[in-house]
Amino acid sequence: MPGDAPGGRAVGGGCVRAAMPASSLVVRASCGGLLTGAATGSRWRALPGLRSALREWRTGARPPRSPRRPAGRRPGLHPHLASNARSRRGAAAAADGLRSRWEERMDGDGSEPHLVVAAGGALETAFLPQRLFALRADHAVRVSVALSARALDFVTTTALRGVTGREVYVRNDQWAGAVPMHLALRRADLLLLAPATARILAACATGLVDDAPTRLFAFTPKERVVVAPALHPHLDRRIYAPHLERLAELGCAIVGGEDRFASWADARDAVVARLGLRRRPVGSGPTLLESLAGAAEAGGEDP
Repeated sequence: MPGDAPGGRAVGGGCVRAAMPASSLVVRASCGGLLTGAATGSRWRALPGLRSALREWRTGARPPRSPRRPAGRRPGLHPHLASNARSRRGAAAAADGLRSRWEERMDGDGSEPHLVVAAGGALETAFLPQRLFALRADHAVRVSVALSARALDFVTTTALRGVTGREVYVRNDQWAGAVPMHLALRRADLLLLAPATARILAACATGLVDDAPTRLFAFTPKERVVVAPALHPHLDRRIYAPHLERLAELGCAIVGGEDRFASWADARDAVVARLGLRRRPVGSGPTLLESLAGAAEAGGEDP
């Protein structure tokens, strides 16, 4: 037991005078903390640990401090959670590498022809990501996509951004940097309306501009437009035939025979012929994993 001496020593964040007899120490455990104070009515103070405080008071030796947390570890983070966080950072770095290789393979030096595909709301639109991926895997071409509001019921912009590496044009007020999106895309080498639904055909033929595909069509030179109609087989031909004739008069190329609607093979062959696309060497095209890495950058839907 220490004798009476002036002054005091710190105990677990508080202060207990060495001259204080043991009988005057009142110890109470409350809510996991230690409360000490003199019997004369000094105010209570909360201390972190009962055993640690008693050992310090009796021996005068301060218990060893707990080792400092390792650098880079957040307080209270379980080691397994810290390991998962490191794994996520590693996966993000790997995705960045795949995305860079994807862009290098797909865009090359930027001299490849630029194709814009404008799609309406039809079942064929659901297959657009797979078809564009196959087109870019086989041919050196850059692809951008414009979608109508109904087309978003069949496909997501995340999937299309993954296979094209570019923002999808879905709103009339979208911008590409300092230029409106429709003015930026009008400089493309070719505009393909596929699938061109009855509503898109009627809007383009009559000059109605009410969504992204029709606005893009209005600003694009018609000599650089290919139309692939996608109409219901029981639709009265007399209704849409005048629209197709009007589009042909404007200079658009219409693919597909008169007795059938255009298939994707018809549209693809027309694009390859009009742009003079060269086929990629075997094995030089992108892989599906690289395409998924490109989609990881989206993280969600475009606004």
